[in-house]
Amino acid sequence: AGAAPDVYLMQGSITIKGSKQDYDAEVTVGVSGNRITFDGSQKMDIRKFGIQPPRILTIQIYPDFDVTMHLVAQLIP
Repeated sequence: AGAAPDVYLMQGSITIKGSKQDYDAEVTVGVSGNRITFDGSQKMDIRKFGIQPPRILTIQIYPDFDVTMHLVAQLIP
């Protein structure tokens, strides 16, 4: 369980270009009828996957990005 009644801690891993990283993130869980939804987001840094952000002349690409998840599961009788 997390900080609020509908918030839980989810654990998982993401693999990019063969490099796997484990993450923990809080997700909000909702139940409506025979559906359950999971919503959450996580800030990531591509350097953890061994990828250096590219530089194009004077333009800098920042290494961090957000991953957002919206998962819906439905019970099928």
